[in-house]
Parts: sequence; C-alpha cells; structure tokens
Amino acid sequence: MELSGQPTPQSIWPRHTWVDVSGSYSGLFFRVVGGESAAFGHVQENNAPRVTEVDEGMVGENHATHIHLPIGGWSGRVKSGDHPDWGDWAALRFHTQGGEVRPRNMAMRLWKRSA
Repeated sequence: MELSGQPTPQSIWPRHTWVDVSGSYSGLFFRVVGGESAAFGHVQENNAPRVTEVDEGMVGENHATHIHLPIGGWSGRVKSGDHPDWGDWAALRFHTQGGEVRPRNMAMRLWKRSA
C-alpha cells in the first residue's frame, strides 16, 4: 500500500519488483474482518439507509396511498393538511438526490510484490 506523500515500495525495497494492482480494487473501501463486515475476500455491497416511501392515509379510514421515493428524482404528490389557497388540502412532493454515499477518504495505491 502506498499513501500520498510516502515513499513508494520501489524506493524502500529496490531489490524487489512491484506491480501496481490498484485498478483491481478501484472504487472499493476496505474494512477490518469481523462484526458487520463480509467474510474475508468477499465484496460487501453498498447500502445507504434513507427514506424510501411515504404512506398517506386519512385518520379513521382504512385506505392509504404508498408513494415511492426514487433515487435522483421527484416523488408523486402527497396530500397534506389544509392550505388556504388550494381548498382543504395541500400537495407535497419530495426530491431525493442521487450520488454515491461515501465516508471522508483519500485514494491510495496498492502494490503487489511480483519478484
């Protein structure tokens, strides 16, 4: 592993041959085995907890509307409370932003000793 601002493996161990294998792992984050981590050598799929649906129903009635919140777009409209300009209800909608969820990080290079 080579961190920014640190010597390369070639400069530390010049008698060995090193191959940059960073491309095989680009875009992945690493964590220590155990707890909620996937087993050693397995890629754990991404997960970003977020609100995904809105349930709209009237108090005392047995029907409800389920509205899905898409990633990177607008939801359908949801009736909500009283609004003086629109009669007895207002229509809300929600927007969710697309994009990668990631912790604060810095890129590094991974090297494999080949000789």
